[in-house]
Amino acid sequence: MAIEIQLSEEQLAIAVAEATRRQTMNEKRGLKGRNRAPAKGDAALELHMLGCTGEAAVAAFLGLEHRLFEGDAPVRGDADLPGKVEVKARKKHGYDLLIQLSDVPEKLFVLTTCDRTVDPSRVKLVGWTYGGPVMLKQYIREFVRGRPCYAV
Repeated sequence: MAIEIQLSEEQLAIAVAEATRRQTMNEKRGLKGRNRAPAKGDAALELHMLGCTGEAAVAAFLGLEHRLFEGDAPVRGDADLPGKVEVKARKKHGYDLLIQLSDVPEKLFVLTTCDRTVDPSRVKLVGWTYGGPVMLKQYIREFVRGRPCYAV
């Protein structure tokens, strides 16, 4: 059963500010969207909003809000939160946890979902797993052509 986190107005504002910062930096750097996702505009910003609210919810649940959004720019192999916690946010309840083939098996992956069209401050912590036990051939799926991943 999922754990529902209700972000406060302040927590949500912090997540929105970080999402906006990330999108602005990505556009300045001319970065492409991951997994054929949009790189610019509202659709790209919405993906950052989803990710940042998921990270904020997990940080609140784990008591790590003081460590939220510590890095200015992503570094390959880093995690979203201390303890090698990687948050994977999805926009619909019932979606799988997706782990990239290149992800680090030692990370703890947490699946969050948030239907931002209904209530952007309500985030569900659906479940978690360490990468190693699920990074198996039997879990590989290809939802985006040319970009296989583990689907749990």
